[in-house]
Amino acid sequence: MHSVKNQWRTPRCLFNYLNNLHFFSIDGCSNGVDSQCHFFIGDYQGDDEEIKSGQMFGDFLGDFELLSEALDRFIDEHFDLPHFFVNPPYSNPLPFVERAIELKKAGYLVVMVLPQDLSTKWGALVAKHASEILFITGSRVAFIHPKTGEAGGSPSKGTMVAFFDPRKQSVGNVGFVEWQHIEKWGQ
Repeated sequence: MHSVKNQWRTPRCLFNYLNNLHFFSIDGCSNGVDSQCHFFIGDYQGDDEEIKSGQMFGDFLGDFELLSEALDRFIDEHFDLPHFFVNPPYSNPLPFVERAIELKKAGYLVVMVLPQDLSTKWGALVAKHASEILFITGSRVAFIHPKTGEAGGSPSKGTMVAFFDPRKQSVGNVGFVEWQHIEKWGQ
């Protein structure tokens, strides 16, 4: 995730809207500086002790057994099953979707912001394993530039949100939400 192209941030109103539904405890794809949650998984290179204190694990795609151990420690310390927010690099979401499926099978909730594209291998996995897919309509999401902090980067295919919820037995539920509704309720 070294390319600026892969580091565009989620607009705060979209995160807030989803967080109001699922109360996230871990940002699964963060460099620490841009984390939407206090706890994050990612490669933090800075020296800010407060940010360092939130780093749970170095790589969302790292060794699953080691990640599971870190999650066990989180549960022991916080007495809560973590909920993941994940906005993966759009250039290659496949390994992130595969990890979300693994985490769902292990009993964790993972909510992913993804480009609207079910025609890809990763899109087919989302359709097969996500308990719900929420398509954002009415406008394209303007993601936040990682250097300038300005809104403006929109994926060419629109945005969807995939919910990998182990508490739900069904898969493939589809919903739609207008961007204006997210802006209103995510403030």
